[in-house]
Amino acid sequence: MNYELSYDKWNPELEKIYKLGLEDKDGIAWNGATPEPLGRLIAGKYSNAEAATRMGGAGDYEILVAANDKKIYQKGITEVDSLFFKVFPYQLSSGNINTVLNAPNAAVITEAVKEKLFGHEDPIGKTIKLYGRLEVVVTGVMQSPDQPSALNMQVLFRSPYEKSNSHWQNFSYQTFIKVKRPFLPGA
Repeated sequence: MNYELSYDKWNPELEKIYKLGLEDKDGIAWNGATPEPLGRLIAGKYSNAEAATRMGGAGDYEILVAANDKKIYQKGITEVDSLFFKVFPYQLSSGNINTVLNAPNAAVITEAVKEKLFGHEDPIGKTIKLYGRLEVVVTGVMQSPDQPSALNMQVLFRSPYEKSNSHWQNFSYQTFIKVKRPFLPGA
């Protein structure tokens, strides 16, 4: 029980981050899936919203990741938008936290993935291939939290198909919102 309660305690603003969910008219939840534009809508209309982000991951599946002549199978491959670091306060050991996800083909990798693919080389500006076909450019290296996290993210990337995937019928994402003032229980 203590281990489960220790998740995400590394995040000093945890009480301000909420995962959005949907229910249909019969009360059936959509298993965490939300339409791609939901975060932008909520952040634009809700005055207590500080930022919103959406992410879509490969779950716990191992995905082929390649760089140069190295190929690895890696869990934690997650598509994110440019606002990810406005909601989640991960630390970077390399790259600018304010611009690292601005490019539509940007990728941020963890220190562990950096070691597997590049060893002691600086990976910034180098191309990696995801899923055997999607090329992204490393723009940052992220430090993994020193405590358990509910989000296992080893490679964050912006999809070059992001604009064509942005429609209300696309339920491929999880949406998170960071509020200015946390909600008080019972209020």
